[in-house]
This record gives sequence, C-alpha cells and structure tokens, in this order.
Amino acid sequence: MNEVLQLPVVQAAAPQVLCGTGLEAQLRWVHVTESTENIDLLLGRELILTTLRNVSDVRAFITALRNAGAVGVIIEELTGMALDVADLGIPVIALRNTTRFVSITEVIHQKLVAQQLEALQFSRRVHEIYTELSLTEANEAQIVTRTAQLLDAPVVLEDVRHHVLAESGAELESWIDRSKFVGFLEHTGRAGAENWLQTPVGAVRSRWGRLVIPEALEDDDRAALVLERAGQALTIARLSGRDQRELLYQARTSTLHELQAGHSYTPKEIAIRTQALGLAAAPYYVPVVISLAGSGTPTETQLADRALLDVLDQLADTLHLGILAGSLKPGYLGLILPLRARELVDWTLQGFTRRLAEQL
Repeated sequence: MNEVLQLPVVQAAAPQVLCGTGLEAQLRWVHVTESTENIDLLLGRELILTTLRNVSDVRAFITALRNAGAVGVIIEELTGMALDVADLGIPVIALRNTTRFVSITEVIHQKLVAQQLEALQFSRRVHEIYTELSLTEANEAQIVTRTAQLLDAPVVLEDVRHHVLAESGAELESWIDRSKFVGFLEHTGRAGAENWLQTPVGAVRSRWGRLVIPEALEDDDRAALVLERAGQALTIARLSGRDQRELLYQARTSTLHELQAGHSYTPKEIAIRTQALGLAAAPYYVPVVISLAGSGTPTETQLADRALLDVLDQLADTLHLGILAGSLKPGYLGLILPLRARELVDWTLQGFTRRLAEQL
C-alpha cells in the first residue's frame, strides 16, 4: 500500500491519509465497487476504489471490506464530507483532486502483473538451477554455496546434533550453543531466540538436518522458495546412496589435514571451526593416532576406517565427549580429545581406549 500511495498518478490527486494502519500490507489486486453487494466476491488482499455514491453507512462499508480481506480503500474526491474512519484498522485514503480510477487501476495492474511474471521467472530459474545440481550429482557443499549465492545471504547446513556440515558466508562462532536455542521445524519458517529462517532436510520420517539462514532478510517468501528447493536437492543427494555421516566425516578429515599442514588460521579461527564440527571447548587437548594398517586390501582398509569412525562417534556420544576424529590416510585415524586439565591426560586416554577396546 505504501508503494500505491507514492505512485505519481495517486500523488497527482493530492491523497489524504484518513487511516494509516496497515500501509505496509502487500497488495494482490485492485477492484472498483460502490456498494456492499460485491463484497462477497473479494478473495483477500485487494485494494478497493470507490466513490461512496451508493453507500449510506461509510464506517460499516469500510469495516465490511476489511473483514472480507481488503488491504486498503481509496475514495474519490470528497465534497465537504468528513469521514470518521481513523480507528477502522485498514488504510483509507481520500483523493482531494479529481482523477479517473481507470488511470490508477491500469498502473497498479501493470506493476502487479510485472511482479507476478518476475516471481514466476525466478521460480523457474530456481527449479532449473537445483535440477541441474541434482543431475550433475553436486555435493552438499556445492548446493549450499549456490544457495548462498542465489540469496546473497549466509547459509548453513547442519545435522540434528547442530554440527555444521557445510556453510557459505556464515559466522560460526559459538555455533552449536547458539543453534541449540533454535528449535527444529517440520516446515519452512523462522524460530528460536535469534529468529533464524530454516527448512528441514531429509525424508519426512528421517530428517537428518536443516538449512539455516542466520540473519534477517528483505524477502522471506523468496528465500523460503530457494531454501525448500535446496533442501530437496540435498535430500536427493543423500537418498542417492550417500551415507548420512559421510559429509561430517569429510569435513572433520579436511580440518585435520589443514591442522597438519601449514595454515594461516588464528587460534580463535581454529577453535571456531573445530567447535562447529563438534569438538568440545576445553583448556587442553590431546592428539591420538589409531592405526589399522595391515588390515587387508585398500578397500578393506577403507571400510575398516569408516567403521571405526562410526564406533568413535558412538562412543563419544555415550561418554558425552565432544571429540574430533577423521582419516589421516588409509589405515590411520586422527583423534583430538578435549581435557579439563593436563593431569587428566593418562586417565582420559586409559578410560577412552579401554571403552574403545570393549566396543571393538
């Protein structure tokens, strides 16, 4: 409605706002009516143009329009008529100069049709983009990056334990702690103390994560459309045979390799990245290497590595211990254990390896 008020054709008619409540409402269409007989035909979000020629009770007429879903009323030039409508809860604008309603409806309809066409074209483009990503077997990181580019906003893919599986442009400091206060939704919407926009990822009965935009946006409807298509593409990627934990293991392995090699990260940046992958914050850490070398063929070694990563993850959950584990090279797994104090190194290692031996 604010855009309608600023149109040159409306401004030329010297508009007077008699009731400004709801000027931010989104308009769907424009109708001209002169009586209550046509109100039942309204579908909602219409702007009504009227001369009030056949209206005896103006307040009742405007109230009926509001109750039928209209989002605004524009009244043709008033000749000495004073209207008491300031409290009706719907924008009411009086035109003090004579104008033709057809001039107003023509301009508004052109804008609305152009907006609808642009939205349709955008929806088609989004569909084509994610269809192409699915057909080319794009991985999760590529899908998340493309989504962030489309929305020009940060996007995070996390699992049900709030571990970051992939992200683009997001601030990850204290991510897990922040994310825990944003409840999972079974639909696309905003939730939590930080009011993040999110959409679930995975089949209905086996959700394995969600896509999150952790900031405010100008157009939630457009963002929701993109997030839902991205979520579908991610679900298809998983259903095509990828293991539910594979991406997390890949992300952890990549981080361990970066820590081994020369890097330019600050200690704070390293802490943010590793904690987003599930490593608990602690004063001290101890590195461990587990060797499975000589366990068989390369394929058998790879399967053994993968199985042990699952066991390590399950054991860490049981002990409520936030570890970081990944593959260093075939037959060798790297593991970082958090410690509350240096004196606990032996006790922690003995306890963890004993429980690991029991699991194996």
